[in-house]
Amino acid sequence: METIQKIKKLLLCQMPGSACNLRCEYCYITNQNMWNSEIRKLDHSPLEIAEALSVKRMGGICLINFCGEGETLLSEEALELVYEWAKDGHYIEIVTNGTLKKRFETISKYPMEILSHIAFKFSFHYAELKRLNLLEVFFDNIYLMHEAGCSFTIEMTPYDGIDDCKEEILAVCEEKIGAPCHLTIVRDDTQMGIPVMSDKSLEDYYNFWSDFGSSMFDFKKSIYGIKRKEFCYAGLLSLNINLANGNYSKCYGCAPVGNIFEDMSKPIDSSAIGKCAVAHCYNGHAHLALGLIPNLSTPTYSKICNIRLKDGTDSLSEEFKQIYSQKVSDNNQLLTVKEEKAIYRRAAFEEMRVKGKANLKRLVKKVLGL
Repeated sequence: METIQKIKKLLLCQMPGSACNLRCEYCYITNQNMWNSEIRKLDHSPLEIAEALSVKRMGGICLINFCGEGETLLSEEALELVYEWAKDGHYIEIVTNGTLKKRFETISKYPMEILSHIAFKFSFHYAELKRLNLLEVFFDNIYLMHEAGCSFTIEMTPYDGIDDCKEEILAVCEEKIGAPCHLTIVRDDTQMGIPVMSDKSLEDYYNFWSDFGSSMFDFKKSIYGIKRKEFCYAGLLSLNINLANGNYSKCYGCAPVGNIFEDMSKPIDSSAIGKCAVAHCYNGHAHLALGLIPNLSTPTYSKICNIRLKDGTDSLSEEFKQIYSQKVSDNNQLLTVKEEKAIYRRAAFEEMRVKGKANLKRLVKKVLGL
């Protein structure tokens, strides 16, 4: 019987640059006017990055979420990175809009030992795909990857602008894959509370789109807007990595705590965040399902992502089902209660220090009349 690989960490790796071939009206890049058509080169080669995040250095095989600010696969370096990571033994999920046919044709020629370590999170930007006449291309690329041996899921971000298209989208999904796609939640990242970006309340928004029967949507709704107060292992069992410069942070909303290219002879140093730094765990369908809060009861990431296709096969391979069914907290030595409390105390002290510094700055400005 084949040994199941244990995932030691979750790595969220961001490809630099906001270049994209789509212009979705709900996208944070659109809303913040961050578009740049230049495909940015990495400061370090894919080989150097792969070495910095090697299985040996990370202490085991990792699940790497690979995402660009714009379209992830526009850069040829993206394919080199994926290949090197997979060759080393990591498992990679690539976030992509699924439109770049030549990129998928290149990937389809990889050996099976590489393909079996790749999953795609196909972002279903329905309105843009329809406007640009790319719907057929999108689904053709999905089936090309499925037949090649990769795993995948399909995720759509429902927003108010496509309310009238709901039945049409369901019909397209039924025709092409035999099931509805998964849904995520459109959010407003410009506000501290990270609310749903809709004229509807969260409850009405959820009820309107619940026809899709998406397990991902169901779980995201159940945790959306809830401040996590449990001890979180992000930072110790996961890292957010900026591939442009190598800086890494513990999670969203956190300042960099190191650089992956520093002292590469030693393991990457990072401790657990403990206290969540943002309003709510808006990507908890992955982080929480994969065990960053160990005692929290969740469905597996496999159940959240899988789609049963019209030919009776699943969108996830058996290998990826095993990977996605794990919790990284089960595969690592956890902290003692005493160690967790020490991290909470340090976090509280740092929070007071930062607030005190900000208050002093405001007071000085007031006194000086600035």
